[in-house]
Amino acid sequence: MRKIKFRGRCEKESRYAGEWMEGNLVQCEDGAKLIVVAHSDNCTSTYHVDPETVCQFTGYVDKNGKEIYEGDVIHIGPDYCVVIWVEDLGGFYLKADYAKLPCTRPLGAMLCRYDFEVIGNIHDDQEGD
Repeated sequence: MRKIKFRGRCEKESRYAGEWMEGNLVQCEDGAKLIVVAHSDNCTSTYHVDPETVCQFTGYVDKNGKEIYEGDVIHIGPDYCVVIWVEDLGGFYLKADYAKLPCTRPLGAMLCRYDFEVIGNIHDDQEGD
């Protein structure tokens, strides 16, 4: 069975401000987004995250075992690409910096062909981390 999970960066007002949390996504009626993290002792923790940073796990890991999420920047073959979700096609795709079309290469097909490594994500890069 596929592992479906999300991550998001905690809001600035939180005591965990700027930290990434991974777990289940809860979308509230008021637009707030929460990540619920399950712990091994059957307890859970809930974190308010910045809705702009919420991204889904793709189900893939890179050559170092790091999980690949939507919005991650990947070094694959000779290119640097961003993992994007294309709603019309119902899947994750790689978008190269120079690509004019947003869905030039399906993620799964490309990962089978090349060594690849997650080198960051668009949210960290935007904030100058």
